[in-house]
Amino acid sequence: SRGSTDAPQVCRAVGERPSGSAVMCIEQFDTELESLIVLARQNGALEGWDLRRDSPSWSVKKVPPWLGVPSCVALGHDAHSMVVGTLGGGLLVYDLRFLAPWKCWRVASGSAMLAMRTASVGSSPSVFAAMESEANEVALFDVVQGSCSKVFLTEAVSERQRGAGFAGVARLW
Repeated sequence: SRGSTDAPQVCRAVGERPSGSAVMCIEQFDTELESLIVLARQNGALEGWDLRRDSPSWSVKKVPPWLGVPSCVALGHDAHSMVVGTLGGGLLVYDLRFLAPWKCWRVASGSAMLAMRTASVGSSPSVFAAMESEANEVALFDVVQGSCSKVFLTEAVSERQRGAGFAGVARLW
């Protein structure tokens, strides 16, 4: 019947060619000028798609392989920045106005960044990041200073485990 969902369907944008690299995370936001989807791929590629077009609108410098595979993306409230977290514990800030990397750092423990959300706390742009560790930590990172502002624990842990996932920040750029 018409509209049946029994048959497998393939959705592909006009002119799209498979890149051979899996999409690891996706974010979307609207501005006055565009509706944008941002994709982070397993090979480190980052690209933005304006939903009105049938091809990528822009791409930025790939995530360096030594920082790990992109695992999460948080877009700034101002639509001018993007923070990418990696499975290797890296955080990269991109300036979307210039399509260029701005800052990069890595947590000393190398704990994977599992999820991020843009934060509206304090006077500086920040992100909350859920990090893989024995303590199952959530940290608040100041993306301008490249530092951890606060660590929250989501599970009760012993004093020895406290801070296991976050052991400092190593600034890379």
